[in-house]
Amino acid sequence: MIWGRHAVGEALKNPKRRFLSLYAAPDMKDWLAEVMPSKDIKITTMDIAVMSDALQSFSRDEHIVHQGIVAIARPLDQPSLDDWLDHLNAPRPIVILLDQITDARNIGAIMRSARAFKASAIIATDRHCPEENGAMLRTASGAMDHLPLIRVVNLARAMEKLQDHGFILAGMTARGETPLPRLADHDRLGIILGAEGKGLRRLTEDHADLLVRIPIDDDAESLNVSNAAAVALYAAQHQD
Repeated sequence: MIWGRHAVGEALKNPKRRFLSLYAAPDMKDWLAEVMPSKDIKITTMDIAVMSDALQSFSRDEHIVHQGIVAIARPLDQPSLDDWLDHLNAPRPIVILLDQITDARNIGAIMRSARAFKASAIIATDRHCPEENGAMLRTASGAMDHLPLIRVVNLARAMEKLQDHGFILAGMTARGETPLPRLADHDRLGIILGAEGKGLRRLTEDHADLLVRIPIDDDAESLNVSNAAAVALYAAQHQD
């Protein structure tokens, strides 16, 4: 299920997205007329209260802000790392690697920042990354339909493959000694983020080229991982 105007609107624009059905509140007619592509999608008009109750019965979320629009669609087919590397043509590719980040909303928020700063892909392991779901898509605010989420079996081997293709990999950790602005020095960059609390695993750190620390107030515990991603992505931009 995909809910919310931004998430559903961007999904409707994606020619690779396969829809099964679309549920809309009566006052969404004009909005749908603006964003609806020439796709044959069944649209069912539904009262907002009924829509909320139906969503609640299918989701563990305490409160779903659906904005009067819900789509039922197939998950996107994602490329393998090898296929993505073979077709990589971005002038300065930046990828985000997730080291056992399991919270769907955090992943969605990271995707939103990644799209804003023109990152090329998100890479995560199969076993420690949730499947594409409504909470992830809603938080990503449409970014999921513009940015591949590449799943790998082993993160360390994926890191080695990226390094073989010229990527410099920077692990974000409080133990880092490389200054944050140095992220902008590299034309092919991977930014590695660890789970909140645990941080990066030792094997991940050992495979990184750089360990980078975000300077925060000593009295502050830490940044949320999605906020850390946004800071790192901003720092990685070439400053003209």
